[in-house]
Amino acid sequence: MATSKKPKVRPSKPSIPQESTPTPTPVEPEYTLPVLVARTGPATKPEALAHLGAYDTDDLVALGRRSDTARVSRDAQRLYGISLDFLARATPDQRVLLGAVTPDRLRIGVWAAAEGDRLDTALTTGATSAGQKQASTRSKWQALRAQSLKRRDILHAVATAWLGDAPAVADAFGTTCTAQIATSLRLLTKLVRSCLASRKPEMVARTRGTALTAEWLDTVEALADDVEKVGTAAESARAAAPVSQGEVDLWDGLNITLLARLIDAFDAAHAEDAAIPRLIPLSLRSLLGSSHRPAPAAPPVTPPTT
Repeated sequence: MATSKKPKVRPSKPSIPQESTPTPTPVEPEYTLPVLVARTGPATKPEALAHLGAYDTDDLVALGRRSDTARVSRDAQRLYGISLDFLARATPDQRVLLGAVTPDRLRIGVWAAAEGDRLDTALTTGATSAGQKQASTRSKWQALRAQSLKRRDILHAVATAWLGDAPAVADAFGTTCTAQIATSLRLLTKLVRSCLASRKPEMVARTRGTALTAEWLDTVEALADDVEKVGTAAESARAAAPVSQGEVDLWDGLNITLLARLIDAFDAAHAEDAAIPRLIPLSLRSLLGSSHRPAPAAPPVTPPTT
């Protein structure tokens, strides 16, 4: 009798423990000042200054010098974005705790940050453009000056050959400063013209056969005009940027001050309600971190009367 084969029992594979899926860390939204301005609306410089209350312009400029605009802009767009998003979903009680943080206050703060950023860009690009223009003018002037000095030497050689060491020739030669180059070209041209027009036998003999023409001398006088225009512009003009560094520093100081007050408002509300976020500066942490806040000015001490 045939015996039935027992089925082979295959060893079971060891179970692979399933790794738990880590909880994703919430990603903070990326905010930009142009998008935030489009969201909140425009403001004006008088509005921004009015929201500062009492302020000292020199103090704002001094504060603005302590940080570059790029750092102010980075923290401003992030902190104003967080503030706007939270205020949009805040409960009535939370809005009470954030009493100083109004839609108007955020609108003005966002616009002021964008305006400071715009002025800083204008300062940078304006200075670059002005520098490039000035460099182009100087390059043109150097070429023009080199040409005019060569023409002056030619005319001086001609005038000396025809008039000798006459005082008028030495006086006409002049110096190499801008104004003198143009004057020298004109004076030497005038002397050469007078020699060509002279009817004195000795001068007619000296100038006979020259290829110099009145038309060529006209080009020298035109060169003298160009020397005056381009040379004066290159030597004396200082192209100014459309925005001053002081104005940018003022806006940086204004924006740092507004951000400091916004951070304080959220800190105070967070102490009452932990669901209200704290605004943590990153780029400006050395200025606006809690341990780096400038101490309030001490009240003046009145000396005791005796």
